[in-house]
Amino acid sequence: MNLRLPNCYGSYSVLEDGTIELSWFCRDRGGWARMLALVRQIPRRVFDAETKKWYIPATQENIESLAQSGWRATKKSLVKADPMQSFGSIPVPKKYAEYMAKPEEVPDVDPVVSQREAIAAYALDESRDLVPGLRPYQVDFVKFAAMRNGRVALGDGMGTGKTLQSLAWLAYNKSFPALIVVNAPTKLQWQREYRRWLSQVPGCDTRVQILYGTRTRRLERGCSYIINWDILTYWQDELAEHGFECIIGDEAQAIGNPETKRALAFRHLAAVIPECIVMSGTPARSRPAQFWTMVSCVEPQMFPTYKAYLWRYTRPTATQWGIQFNGARNVRELHAKLVSVMLRRTKEDVMKDLPPKILDVVPLEADAGALAEYESEESSIADLQGIEARERLANLTRTAYMVKEKALLNWVRCFMEGEEKLLLFAWHRDVVDRLCEELAEFKPAKIYGGVALQHREREKERFMGDPECRLMVCNIQSGGTGIDGFQKVCCNVAFAEFAETSTDMEQAEDRLHRGEQERPVTVYYLIASGTIDEDMAEALDEKKKVLASVLDGKQASDLDLIATIAARRGLRL
Repeated sequence: MNLRLPNCYGSYSVLEDGTIELSWFCRDRGGWARMLALVRQIPRRVFDAETKKWYIPATQENIESLAQSGWRATKKSLVKADPMQSFGSIPVPKKYAEYMAKPEEVPDVDPVVSQREAIAAYALDESRDLVPGLRPYQVDFVKFAAMRNGRVALGDGMGTGKTLQSLAWLAYNKSFPALIVVNAPTKLQWQREYRRWLSQVPGCDTRVQILYGTRTRRLERGCSYIINWDILTYWQDELAEHGFECIIGDEAQAIGNPETKRALAFRHLAAVIPECIVMSGTPARSRPAQFWTMVSCVEPQMFPTYKAYLWRYTRPTATQWGIQFNGARNVRELHAKLVSVMLRRTKEDVMKDLPPKILDVVPLEADAGALAEYESEESSIADLQGIEARERLANLTRTAYMVKEKALLNWVRCFMEGEEKLLLFAWHRDVVDRLCEELAEFKPAKIYGGVALQHREREKERFMGDPECRLMVCNIQSGGTGIDGFQKVCCNVAFAEFAETSTDMEQAEDRLHRGEQERPVTVYYLIASGTIDEDMAEALDEKKKVLASVLDGKQASDLDLIATIAARRGLRL
């Protein structure tokens, strides 16, 4: 390490905490910048923003290197400092040292048990209305939110209905208007669910609009709004003045880094809006660094600062880019603090309250150009009959895929931010290839027609046995039948396209919904709004409702989806 530069003078002090404090003076600004670049090359250096000083470990090697480079020790230098007072060989800034060194506070009673007992003992106001059909664990969230005056984190696992639970709080507390911040691919789904559930509760204002783009406009007084994370910062001022009663942040891992613009915007809005619900299914124990922003939004006083939080609850490591905060420390203390503001249940925790198969229809935004092409193709079918009409109607499903492809890929990427595996089905072979190509960053396994049995088995085993392979893409004809084992590692299945019959769809779903499946299965129908996808989803949903009412256990008949849709449109096949 050579820190000598002409016309620059450096001094250092070895402090009692086992660190070296650096100071330097240069005759010109360029020299000062070059000196700073040299300091930044020192391993395990730390900059303290409060003292505006750089600190390095007080090792004999560092002291000798400074002396050889012409740096002078100040009179307050101790030289014989004990470097063990730092975190390993990493110096801890003075303002965080005391906070970091405090013994871990471990509660005498399991905090989760205490939390559950408090929720069970809490009584909701019987004069207020709940969304009909809430499951017991979903009512528990409303209780928990009431206990915390609407400022709460929800960490339930995927498929447990976090959307409904947050809407149930809005309905119970009449927290309108509300601001809902979500990932872009789910905006239409949130709007649909908002109107669906709140329309069933007297006194709820079901007015809700979606915000698009970065150019702002005047907001309608008293109306709730849905906005995606990417454009939140552009609308921040208008939203702050609207008078929202509650802000909901879905998939709040999007603001895991508190220094991003979206995180700063959300924290500002959470500070001026009375109620705040942040939701994420990512477990805090494995990634504590991501949870400071969530907690700071609902309970700002719990942790003093982000950097103090990092020094206490992560394991700092020195890299060539400086100190990186990964891993976890004082986990039991952190867990107890999080439990005081966050309710988290997994599918396993609430399995008795969940149906064995959950259907989730996800409307996706249509691409304007592709939708125009789709509508032109659809209009040309109106005068056709017979086999030609059937073939052209079936081809619409392929065109509908192009209408939603961009939004669908974004949805899958958002899903993959979690930790669960996903089985993704398409009908056309070329769509399977497109999906694998566009989602190559996830190294998906692939099963399609015309491949050797050995290849099919290798891909199946890779999806089941490799924890890094969390995505399997199949076409319905080949992957929807004759494969067993997926249910052991996966409980989420999504359809990028629909089959032509209900039996093909059900067989594909049953790759997961079968023996040895230990968790409820969530089925996602990813549909392009305004296309044949909506017809297919409605037809399948209607058939499922009919089957649910059948009590004699007879085998259900197959449903020809193409013929059903043709009949709806007055076409004769």
